[in-house]
Amino acid sequence: MKIIVCGLGYVGTVTAACLMKDGHHVAGIDVNPVKRQAFASGRSPVYEQDADELLRAGHAGGRLLGGASIADHVGDADAILVCVGTPVERNGALDLSQVLAVTAGIGAALK
Repeated sequence: MKIIVCGLGYVGTVTAACLMKDGHHVAGIDVNPVKRQAFASGRSPVYEQDADELLRAGHAGGRLLGGASIADHVGDADAILVCVGTPVERNGALDLSQVLAVTAGIGAALK
């Protein structure tokens, strides 16, 4: 399967690494260019045991898809996973701005 993972924090990076380990092709998308560049070169943008090894293997095996935006991959993606932050605001409510931004980007790319 071709899978887009939006958000390359701990959840997104580990999910992408495990999906590649299982043979899937993965595009990692993040607003942070440092995280995108690390991921695209097969390095983990976060510290997690074995993540670097799994990403290097996925990169070497051709399962890491290049591209910096959702639009680069949405046309042939089998699944899109949204793994962005939902920090808690001072009043206890969830800040869904990152989720809304990603889903708006997905919708625009699907048009």
